[in-house]
Amino acid sequence: MTILSLLIAPHPVLRTKAVLVVPAEKETFHLVDALCEQMLSLETLGISAPMFGISKRVIVVRDQAEDKLCLMINPEIMKFSSEKQAFEEGSPSYPGISAFVERPEKISLRYYDLQGDVQELEAQGLLSTVIQHQMDYLEGKSFLDHLSSLKKNLLLKKMEQVKKELKRNHHVHGPHCHHD
Repeated sequence: MTILSLLIAPHPVLRTKAVLVVPAEKETFHLVDALCEQMLSLETLGISAPMFGISKRVIVVRDQAEDKLCLMINPEIMKFSSEKQAFEEGSPSYPGISAFVERPEKISLRYYDLQGDVQELEAQGLLSTVIQHQMDYLEGKSFLDHLSSLKKNLLLKKMEQVKKELKRNHHVHGPHCHHD
């Protein structure tokens, strides 16, 4: 079992376009395995390899309607609907913040499964948003890039405060501490 460490923004890998992956090779199996484990432990609707410092085009999303995990290698959105929808989005890589983001309501995508077979999927509603959110990571983007500069900057300042508070609460006092 590969142990993956979640990246917290800002981190350069989160802003780097991910590279294509060879689907049916041992390294990809291990990566997908580790991502599935992380997804279950984080109890989230989706994750991507770049969130863990691996700049590869792999995402895992939870299809709640089918109650299953969808593993997508080299996903590519082929078509977006003109109808829009908004969901509140957040990410473990951007702790303590979230925002409503408007995205296309329906998408058609193509991706490879673990065996290297091409799959196609029509997604709508929340699943469509989750896939688009994770695919942003593959392009070096985040949900914040869909917001105005003002809103984005306010949320990033809030996130920095959250990170400071988390750091303060996880501090272990030792013999070299010089504070009360």
